[in-house]
Amino acid sequence: MSNYEDALRKWGRYLGKYTLKWFFSRYEDFTPAQKMAIPYIKEGRNVLISSPTGTGKTLAAFLAIIDDLVALALKGELEDKVYAVYVSPLRALDNDMRRNLNPPLEGIYKLLGGEGRELPEIRVAVRTGDTTPSERSRMLRKPPHILITTPESLALAITAPKFRLRLSGVRWVLVDEIHELASSKRGAHLALTLERLQEIVEGGYQRIGLSATIYPLEKVAEFLVGFSDDGTPRDYVLVDARFVKPMKIKVLSPEVDIVTATAGEINEAIYKLLKKVIKKHRTTLVFTNTRSATERVVYKLKKVLKGEGIADVDEIEAHHSSLSREVRLEVEEKLKKGELKVVVCVAPDTEVLTKKGPVSITQLSGNEEILTYIGGDVRFSKHGGIYETRYYGEGIKVVTDSGRSITVTKSHRFLRSVEGKEEWVEAHHLRVGDALVVVDEGEEGHYRVHTEEITELRSVYLEKAYGVLDVEGGTFISNGFVSKNSSSSLELGIDIGYIDAVVLLSSPKSVTRLIQRVGRSGHSVKDVSKGYVIAVDRDDLVEDAVLAKLAMERKLDRIRIPRKPMDILAQHLVGMSLERKWRIIDAYRVVKRAYNYRDLTFDEFMNVLRYLAGRFAVGVRNLPVYSKLWMDEVEGVFGRKRSARVIYYLNSGAIPDEAKVRVFLDGKRYVGDLEEGFVEYLEPGDVFVLGGRTYRFVKSKGLKIIVKSAEGSRPTVPSWYSEVLPLTYDSAVEVGRFRRKVAQLLKEKGFEGAVRSVKRELKVSIGVARNIVRYVWEQMRYTGECVPGDEEVLVEVWEDRSAGELDLIFHYLFGRRVNSALSRAYAAVLSDEVTSTVRVTVTDNGFMLTLPSWIALSDQQIMKVIEAVNETNLRSILAKSLRRSEIIKRRFRHVAERSFAILRNYKGRETSINRRQLNSEVLFRAAESIKDFPLIKEVYREVMEDFMDVGNAEEVLRKIREGRIKVTLVRSYGVPSPFAHSIVVHGYSDIVLMEDRRKFLIKLYRQVMEKIGGGDKPDA
Repeated sequence: MSNYEDALRKWGRYLGKYTLKWFFSRYEDFTPAQKMAIPYIKEGRNVLISSPTGTGKTLAAFLAIIDDLVALALKGELEDKVYAVYVSPLRALDNDMRRNLNPPLEGIYKLLGGEGRELPEIRVAVRTGDTTPSERSRMLRKPPHILITTPESLALAITAPKFRLRLSGVRWVLVDEIHELASSKRGAHLALTLERLQEIVEGGYQRIGLSATIYPLEKVAEFLVGFSDDGTPRDYVLVDARFVKPMKIKVLSPEVDIVTATAGEINEAIYKLLKKVIKKHRTTLVFTNTRSATERVVYKLKKVLKGEGIADVDEIEAHHSSLSREVRLEVEEKLKKGELKVVVCVAPDTEVLTKKGPVSITQLSGNEEILTYIGGDVRFSKHGGIYETRYYGEGIKVVTDSGRSITVTKSHRFLRSVEGKEEWVEAHHLRVGDALVVVDEGEEGHYRVHTEEITELRSVYLEKAYGVLDVEGGTFISNGFVSKNSSSSLELGIDIGYIDAVVLLSSPKSVTRLIQRVGRSGHSVKDVSKGYVIAVDRDDLVEDAVLAKLAMERKLDRIRIPRKPMDILAQHLVGMSLERKWRIIDAYRVVKRAYNYRDLTFDEFMNVLRYLAGRFAVGVRNLPVYSKLWMDEVEGVFGRKRSARVIYYLNSGAIPDEAKVRVFLDGKRYVGDLEEGFVEYLEPGDVFVLGGRTYRFVKSKGLKIIVKSAEGSRPTVPSWYSEVLPLTYDSAVEVGRFRRKVAQLLKEKGFEGAVRSVKRELKVSIGVARNIVRYVWEQMRYTGECVPGDEEVLVEVWEDRSAGELDLIFHYLFGRRVNSALSRAYAAVLSDEVTSTVRVTVTDNGFMLTLPSWIALSDQQIMKVIEAVNETNLRSILAKSLRRSEIIKRRFRHVAERSFAILRNYKGRETSINRRQLNSEVLFRAAESIKDFPLIKEVYREVMEDFMDVGNAEEVLRKIREGRIKVTLVRSYGVPSPFAHSIVVHGYSDIVLMEDRRKFLIKLYRQVMEKIGGGDKPDA
């Protein structure tokens, strides 16, 4: 009890004795984040808490709030109203409630009960899109004191007339995972919601943000708190505990020659390294950068580890970085114990067959026996309960010829019958006409197993998904379909909680991302977070080593927050119109207080209002957009239209629906599907691989694309390209700076001296240092000492005679998002100069413009193209080149849906994504000629600023014009320079041809060595 008594003396002025007594009965002491945050929260200050996973920041916020609510209850002053709102973007909300709220609430009330004190219950409730009408009615009668919700549900809640009143007394709003929200349109959506909430809470409320490691904190804090009417940020304090956990990061390279080894040899060496790490740790988390890589790694590890008896396969989970990360507490606990054996996810309306008949999967308790299909037999088996996860993504609705249907995640596995043989298949591989095995309940407890043919497959949006834990044979019957448990978390990205080590296969592409990932390891705030980064080639090795050094020095990338997204603004103006009649100037004032809209001009604001009021449709033929509110510009007011409430409730939100695009050969024969995100990258003439065959993209219409056979042609867009994380601009510049430094070391200290300096500075092995220095030395030797980096860029002209092509290789190390903007602009100017189409290949380290070899380009022509693109005209050149691109067509549908120009749900019926895409293409053609039409402006802004990085691209062009970045032009004969190899191979081969990639790289390398004297010692 001495800890508690000591804490009472230190903390009694901030927290009540019952709160402290409970806390110190469970914990030895407050973490640094808690020590810093709790006093500020109790003082009523707006606070941003930034600290790694597992450092108690969420508990710090809830503890302070619970303490105040308990104090009100003790005084008999706890009212029936919402006091605190907790907003979480991705987590399973029930999980948050159990982990962060139930223990302190139950513990404190137990202490009070032990003293004979009976207090009114502090109510906690979750309100999401899945909350039933009856649950919402209960919340109106007895509102929760703590409301847990999502950004989307909070926006709807403050618009609902009755529940809006329950929110008028809010004292605290907690925003979790704010680093994820701030960088997306969901963040802009939340920022406007918080300002609308500010309007209905007399005197305002306290804002508390919870963030992982991020930079700059001041910018994120301003996003959290917003601005006052005079344009100054509201008051806030920062709790900076980002670096309280010690961290070790080691860069590893396969123990083979990573330049000349075959793909198979490199793969074997990588798994050898992985085994070494896994042997040393109890639980290892492996991150990859693409879903395809994730699948390969999990498959290979399961074979290797199980075969050699090194570790239980369930101790290793590979995570795809862009997927959701949280599941319910039970699953986290099972994974920590090595017991997780399932990830099969179905929609909440799914029924599972039990001995007592069909039961909703959400109602399974773990006590039932459920029907399973094992070895051809149907029988009942025990199971271990259910789990639930926030999915937030595309699901698939499967319908058979009997009318039977089920909605599932893309990785859910079905039993399919092919020519009388049964096989397991994931949902995203199903096709119309497939025969699925189903089980029907017959008479007197008998069950009939037969097949039904798929008649319809439809993409649907799925917020929440469910699965069954630890069932015999790994199968269960859901809606009559036989479902198979999966043995990995590929679809969900499970939050493992406490792990011993993190392995990153290849570069994480961001210092911030590297720190966040490695920070997930370590059992407590005092434990060392251990990370291993395994490089797969020399570009990767340089990048990994630099990022690891920057991570240890805590030099983070800057967060990017979307500026003035007009589609989100349109959505909120409709929501505001439902609240009351607004003076236009008052609504503008409220919107300008949100961080994303602090620079919004009044003209821009009025254009959005005019669009919503149908003003742009006047005098414009065929513009299929109808007004969503009424506006009187003379009186300066706007308000709601009768039909708008249903539209708002059924169509609001910031997350777009994604769909599969069907591919037709010559417009006739269906050959397969592509992810919509991949199609965004395609330009007419692009060649890609599908089902082992190559096709040339011709055009698209809705969710259908037309292709021609391109057998024998090299793919220009790898199938995994849309999945690859882009290197951030800040990290790319640092890699370029390091390249320059190594070149300088080679000049000043020679090869061995440079190796020793690199080893010492980067804290890497001598082998890694030698590989890095050798790579730079080869580039210097080949190009006459030109090493492209942060102060010099190289434009390399190379004729690929084997392909009959002329390649302009731009060594611009600025990251893929910047290079996407620059390459497209240069390609547009070059195309006009030579009157020929130009193929573009983009990587983080540069880009390549490809022309037919019969086109002769002088040095003067090339420099003319480079000088023709500058920071003042980049956006206009891009806008012109993007006009008919796939990415504009796809992203415009998203913009139109968010701004209610295209409705996802009309009168309670969901419209198909294909129909929406076709309608959006019609709308785009009708609207693009209208001056200042906000949806057109927004789609170009989104593509240029959010998808590309036009701001930093303009900065690069400014530095080139001012001479701060030197442009060097060289011509390579026979073979391109060493730094060009990864760029060239990126544009010339696909992932399915990995062996060919390696052979091509080895061939290029040996040709370079022949030219520079590869047998010479570097110091010679």
